[in-house]
Amino acid sequence: MSKKTKITFTLSAIALALAVGAQFYTNYKIDQELQKFPYSLRDQLTLNVTQIKSNFFSRELMLSISDATSHKTNIIHTNLTALPFAITAESELPPELIKDLNKKWQVTIDKSVINSKFSVIGDYLQSDIVTQFRDLTNKPQELEVNLNFASKTKFMEIKSRLSGFYYDTNSNIKDLNAKLTLIPIGQNQYDLSDLDIKLSNADIYLLNGDNTHIELEKINYQLNKSVSADTYDLNTKLNTEKLSLSNKNNPQDKMQFNGLQLALAQIGVPNHLLFSNIWETVNKDKIDYQKAFQLLLDLIYNSKKLKFNIATQTATLPDGQEKLNLNNVSIATKANFENPQNAEMELDVTADNITQQNGEKADPISISGLEFSNELTQIDISKRVDLTKYVLNSMLKFSQEEKSHAKLIDLLHNISQHFQEKTQSKLKINSFVYPHVFNIEGLDLNYIEEPTNEQEYSVNISGNLDKLIDKEQAYQLNNIKVEFPFKLTQANYLIPFYFCENSLFSFACSTNLSNEDYNKLRLDIFKYVTLQTENMTLNFNMDTYPNTRGEDVSINGNLTLPALNSARSQSIHNETDALDERINAMTATLNLTFPATLVEINDKNAKQKTASPFWQELVLTIKPNGINGADNPLFLLGEGNYSFKYEQQPEQQILINGKPLSQILDASPDETPQEMLDAPENVPAVPELKQ
Repeated sequence: MSKKTKITFTLSAIALALAVGAQFYTNYKIDQELQKFPYSLRDQLTLNVTQIKSNFFSRELMLSISDATSHKTNIIHTNLTALPFAITAESELPPELIKDLNKKWQVTIDKSVINSKFSVIGDYLQSDIVTQFRDLTNKPQELEVNLNFASKTKFMEIKSRLSGFYYDTNSNIKDLNAKLTLIPIGQNQYDLSDLDIKLSNADIYLLNGDNTHIELEKINYQLNKSVSADTYDLNTKLNTEKLSLSNKNNPQDKMQFNGLQLALAQIGVPNHLLFSNIWETVNKDKIDYQKAFQLLLDLIYNSKKLKFNIATQTATLPDGQEKLNLNNVSIATKANFENPQNAEMELDVTADNITQQNGEKADPISISGLEFSNELTQIDISKRVDLTKYVLNSMLKFSQEEKSHAKLIDLLHNISQHFQEKTQSKLKINSFVYPHVFNIEGLDLNYIEEPTNEQEYSVNISGNLDKLIDKEQAYQLNNIKVEFPFKLTQANYLIPFYFCENSLFSFACSTNLSNEDYNKLRLDIFKYVTLQTENMTLNFNMDTYPNTRGEDVSINGNLTLPALNSARSQSIHNETDALDERINAMTATLNLTFPATLVEINDKNAKQKTASPFWQELVLTIKPNGINGADNPLFLLGEGNYSFKYEQQPEQQILINGKPLSQILDASPDETPQEMLDAPENVPAVPELKQ
């Protein structure tokens, strides 16, 4: 054997040995990868592989998925050819899957091509699926799916594109693009990390009797999920350029939203709580609503933090002859449940402009520059959740005869014990026009209620209003300022009734409480809750409209409305008697002052004051016998100002301006009050203002 032949033989032997070794290594890697199956997606979907046949150079495999109920579906049949350090695959959709798709979705699959690339050394996987089919309307469509597996991070990225699809002759979607990323969270466990779905158009007709029609344009849905050992953070967004809703019964009443945006953020959600659990519960022939609501409440209140925003650039909401138009409206809520006994919730609403059109020719009601916020803190969320669960269960069982008065009473009393919630609300409005009723400008209103001790609540209502105009009655109030502080003692008696009057809980109270129980809740308030106000004030400038001369009006007062003593409360069984008893024990003062010129009529203001029922009633209240007659004895005139002072002490006579009311009434002249004002001389009569 020549030296050259020996070298060639040696190299060939080495090459063969390497090839055989590489082939063994390739088969080893294939076996190693197959042993990693099944793969799970958050225990909701499981990907498995079954090896049908195998030899040294090829494998026949069937990939299948199973849902949470262990329902199995074969999705891909593939033949692997193992070459040294390389793998090729020939794949196809199983005939039973094609048959099932044809039956469920009424599609005809014309062609499906699956190309896959594997690298034993590089540890990568790429797979492309292109399926051509015809939908229900026989329109040709195409579905593309691209799968990439990154060896270093073990991330899996899937991209897909659907040209379009007709669910029926009317309902369809067009140009759907999706991109998602799966991340490893444990041994053979994956979770969805990112999802981005874009849709050009969608027309959906619901077979719900009204044939509701939903139109969508340029929709984008995004999801981002961050997973830790025990919890996950979730951010979702949904944007659409246009959303329209209509039905066959009232096609002219088409609701339309432009620039609609929704966003939800949840932080610190326990890993075992998933929205898919709720979907699985309701996606059945017989829906377990009680379980679904329970899962939803757990998903919301077991999050550490929660944010939800909804906003729209414009919206039109018609209802027959009425039409509501919204411009740049947003609603935002956020909550902090990290400490369930000291939770926080906040609501913010803003709107550039809101108009309500009542009929084609009617002047619209309009609000501009609306800002509202409500902050609730120091919440014992567990007690609220218990009551909410009871209410939801009550709504689901309202047609049944079984009532649980005692349980609801216990829940209401439980939530009222150690009730320490603090509320702070703010309302701002640039302008509010209610045609033929009033115009408002520059409203700034604040409300605060907070506990000062175990059974006492401090409340303060304060605010400013630049202008209130009533054109029909020809008056305007300017620079209005109000301060109304008060305290409620034994406030725990208010809490059950407060929750029963809340829109969410009122149904449960009305259907599960007897009349006796409900009336007792009301009567306890009249008996036991003490109301005390100090230094409540109301100041404003009053003028005619159009303006002639404004005058400052000042009102202030104090009030103490004590609870009934224990002995007396036992003998009272209705609200009227309780209120009468408390009024007799009331301590109150009220002071009113305004310039005498406010009720004068002259050539500048006569047209407004003599034609306006409001001004006539005001002037005749002060001067019941006409502009030149005697003053009402309840009002004192001094230094150019009228004053009225009301004083009441327990079990004593009511004093008006320091004199007993009975004495003033007895001394009043017995004259018939004038019903209409006379216009001053040299002032032409004017027609009455329209009502």
